Amino acid sequence: MKGLLYKDIVLNKTNIGAMVIILAYLVIELITAYFIPESEDFVFFVNGIMFGGIIAIQGGFPGIAMVVGRMDAGTKWIQYALALPGGYRYMISERYMLGLIGNGIALVLNFILVGIVKLGFDIDIKIPIMLILLIFGIMTVIQAFVLLLFSRGKTGIVGKVFAILLLLLFLGVLCYLAFGDISALTGKHLFRRMAMWLFIHEKRIWCVLAGLIFAGAVLKYLSYRLAVYLYKRD
Repeated sequence: MKGLLYKDIVLNKTNIGAMVIILAYLVIELITAYFIPESEDFVFFVNGIMFGGIIAIQGGFPGIAMVVGRMDAGTKWIQYALALPGGYRYMISERYMLGLIGNGIALVLNFILVGIVKLGFDIDIKIPIMLILLIFGIMTVIQAFVLLLFSRGKTGIVGKVFAILLLLLFLGVLCYLAFGDISALTGKHLFRRMAMWLFIHEKRIWCVLAGLIFAGAVLKYLSYRLAVYLYKRD
């Protein structure tokens, strides 16, 4: 298992390096913001840094596991896995474990980010935390389906198309719940209106986030079990 993790880390050194650059950029932006005199646009500037960082981190690190799956599927790794000690089960377990590690790293880094913003700039972090948990849940659900596709040797384009469609579905459902019409996605000041809606329906949102994360965890477990079952059947 350790050897498989090491192999995937080596394969993903470019992606990991890109995430390190993003983290370094966020640090520089926060340091710069700390020395900027406060103004009317100051809060928007800091929020822009924080929300951009949250999206990049919470989507980037979990996405690494899916990129590795695409690489393996493209090189017909299933045939090679059969000849390894532990076989296909170890390969599948390592893939899903890598996804959990990516999600965990992203959560820790993002909570550190919002903590720094709260302590350094005294900005409310309820909505950023909601966004972190929302993307965490969405990425968990997407991983459940995409990793299963890759485990069956499907091409990368299949996973990409499915992930995009699933993400658009989530956005459509959230927009419909908030405004009763998905056409609001094309309106002006969407994020500001969504923020106001979150403030008004805060308790309901926490329940939805808890349900989404629970559903993602269940789907990912079922995805793993199905991947193993399909291998045994083959």
